[in-house]
Amino acid sequence: MRRTRLSGLAALVAFAPAIALGATPSPSPKATPRLVTVQQKIKPQLPTSPLHATYTVETNKLGQVVRVRSVEPSKNPAFDAMTYGNSLQAFIRHPDGTAVAGVYKLIYDYSPQTKKVRRDVELLQAGGVNPDAPGAVTVELQKDAKTQAADRAKQDAAKKAAASKLPDFNQIVSPSPKP
Repeated sequence: MRRTRLSGLAALVAFAPAIALGATPSPSPKATPRLVTVQQKIKPQLPTSPLHATYTVETNKLGQVVRVRSVEPSKNPAFDAMTYGNSLQAFIRHPDGTAVAGVYKLIYDYSPQTKKVRRDVELLQAGGVNPDAPGAVTVELQKDAKTQAADRAKQDAAKKAAASKLPDFNQIVSPSPKP
C-alpha cells in the first residue's frame, strides 16, 4: 500500500508542471497588419506571342469614333475585346485639338517583350461620313440614361402602388370619434 502511495505521489510530482501549464491559457498570437494590394493577389497571364488587330472606324467632326466599319482580329479573343472597346472610345485629333471627320485605321500591336500595346492611327479618307453623327460613347450613354430613367419610373410606380394599398396616415394616428 505504501508503494502505491509513493508511486501516486511520484506521478503527481512528475505531472505537476504539465498540469500547472495546462491551467494557464496560452497567449494568443498577435497578427501583424500587412497591406496587401490587388496586384499582389492577382497576376494576369499575359500573352507570350505578339498580337496584332486592326479596326477601320468612322469619326465625326469632333474626332469621336462613331462606329467600327471593319475588324481584322488577332488570334486572342480577350485582346480583341479590349482593343474593340478602346477603338469605340477613341478620339482622333491633331495635336492642336482640331479634328477631321473621315475614315481612319486604328492599328493595335502587343509586344510580349515590353508587355505594352502600341496604337497607331492612319487616315484612309477625309470626309465621306456624317460629321454631325454622335459618337459611339455618347450613344451608349444616352441608351444607359434612358434605361435608368425607365427603371426609376418602374420603381416609383411600384412604390406608389404599394403606398395606395395602405390606409391614410391620419386615420391611423387620430381615430375618428364614434357616434
